[in-house]
Amino acid sequence: LAEEKYTYDNLAYGSVNVGNQTKFEKRISGTTYASTTKTYNTYGLPTQEKDPRSNTTTYTYDALNIYVATSTNSAGQAVGYVYDYSNGKPKFKFDENSRLYHTVFDALDRPLQEKQPDQNTPTTLVTKTQYAYTDTKKNFALQKTSNLNSATSTNSYQYFDGVGRPVQTRTS
Repeated sequence: LAEEKYTYDNLAYGSVNVGNQTKFEKRISGTTYASTTKTYNTYGLPTQEKDPRSNTTTYTYDALNIYVATSTNSAGQAVGYVYDYSNGKPKFKFDENSRLYHTVFDALDRPLQEKQPDQNTPTTLVTKTQYAYTDTKKNFALQKTSNLNSATSTNSYQYFDGVGRPVQTRTS
């Protein structure tokens, strides 16, 4: 038998006010449940989540309270993001080791380059993936160059019809 309970707005089971799910319980056996809890800020965004093993993840938000700026796990490891507001995608990401990853977008908000820390010099960014787009009135093509290292890379080509459906993929 499986059973799940959802609690909203820290109210009694079955009651709802704003609609923020503050507790999720999954039945283990008998009357024993594994619980996940969340707390929210005044904008209704989760600021803390505690899993059934009491591991806590905290979230902070950007100045506009739209996107997660940092996420910190129970071990104190933080991941940070800076977003491109025109497409809602992260343009910078800082990992748990404070290494920077950068995505460059074109004027149509498509990725042009994905940069990552160099293995030998982590403070230096190297291009991991590069994208090139060929647009026509009836279709478009995407060339993706993935760099394994400075001497080795692979190219993949995707061709799409006029409504964006893939019609062919090649890799060399």
